[in-house]
Amino acid sequence: MAIRFQHAPERAVQSISAALNALKVMPVQPFAFPSEEPRELLHHPHIIYHVGLEDLVSGKGISSAKPVRWAFLVGAGGAANAIAEVTYDRQELSQLNQGPYAAGILETLARTEDSKEIAAGEYEFNILRIPGIYVVALWLKDIRGGAHVFVAVPPAPHELEAGRIRSEEEFLGIVRLLAGRALPTNPPPLA
Repeated sequence: MAIRFQHAPERAVQSISAALNALKVMPVQPFAFPSEEPRELLHHPHIIYHVGLEDLVSGKGISSAKPVRWAFLVGAGGAANAIAEVTYDRQELSQLNQGPYAAGILETLARTEDSKEIAAGEYEFNILRIPGIYVVALWLKDIRGGAHVFVAVPPAPHELEAGRIRSEEEFLGIVRLLAGRALPTNPPPLA
């Protein structure tokens, strides 16, 4: 397989499993999960990285991205109806999200895996978030030491064309432009 998934810490799995078990006992709308063992619902373990707008605009780029969460897609039968996240350092439950990115990540991953460009390489699956410009992207780190690639997940700013495989340089060029537009030109002084 061209895309490999990480081995999350056992504490991360336990934290998420406990939360899913609690939702089975005391359901909370809209979180409805199959009655399977929670561990069986967790797939595609990965690290979520964040990068700030100021870092992008100042030229620091992807090297300034920080790991913030361990995450799993949650679902049965090859579907993902949620993303479960724990803090990166302590593996405590951070959030369970059923927003549009869960299915978007899985769909984008499936299309990306099928591409000839990715099939020819070997990549580690990660997610990059740039919250200030509403960007979530697959960050495929080349395991063999080659170039990393990025694929924006829908919904994404139209400049990124969700689902399109981009080189790091091309991706950075676009997100720097978006970050520059999003930052105030005259930020207020610090108090």
